[in-house]
Amino acid sequence: MSKSLRVWIPSIIAVAIAVLFLGYFCYYISWYGNGDSDLKRLATEQLAKGEVDLRVRIGILFNDMGTVAVYLGAVCISLLWVKRKLRSPSKIVRRIGKLFLTLHNYSGWTALILVCAHGIYFMFVEIQDQHIYSGIASFIFILTIAGYGYLIRKVRNKRMKFIHRYLSIAWIPVLWVHAGWDLVFATISTLVVVVLVNIVEKAMTRSNEGSPKRAKGR
Repeated sequence: MSKSLRVWIPSIIAVAIAVLFLGYFCYYISWYGNGDSDLKRLATEQLAKGEVDLRVRIGILFNDMGTVAVYLGAVCISLLWVKRKLRSPSKIVRRIGKLFLTLHNYSGWTALILVCAHGIYFMFVEIQDQHIYSGIASFIFILTIAGYGYLIRKVRNKRMKFIHRYLSIAWIPVLWVHAGWDLVFATISTLVVVVLVNIVEKAMTRSNEGSPKRAKGR
């Protein structure tokens, strides 16, 4: 088997395993429903009373780690768009693009660490919760994405970059199944940044195009 084909093997295996866990999750909720976890019910009840015990506080903390990881994942995926802006005529937009490029690695590894902490906690505390299955599917994706991201720096291979990019896109619907509205809000936040950067770029381009005309008029 050629080296170019070997590059695909880990991603194919990872996607197949993730799809199995996701399929079982869908099968489970089709029979038993997709209710809230015990932690979420306890947190809702105790927050309403204004008295939250230590166990629930710890659970909320680890749950929030997963939420933060979703937003960091959105930052990483936004790099697919930001890369195009590194050659923008606007210096401000180019600086924003470089900033996102620098943040990509840090946010990616931080997201992976937070996901590990989030997943390990719920694996021990709420193993009976059906959301564990969609969480495992999501974790397999992010772990594989991180693995290819690490290898890209070690081995120069265009196919690795291709797989890394499109696994990130394929991860979005899997993450949506697990994270739900958190992913929606993270996506909206990312789109707001994209729109604002585009507005700045267009404004700077117009001002640059208009400055020579004013100079001639003088």
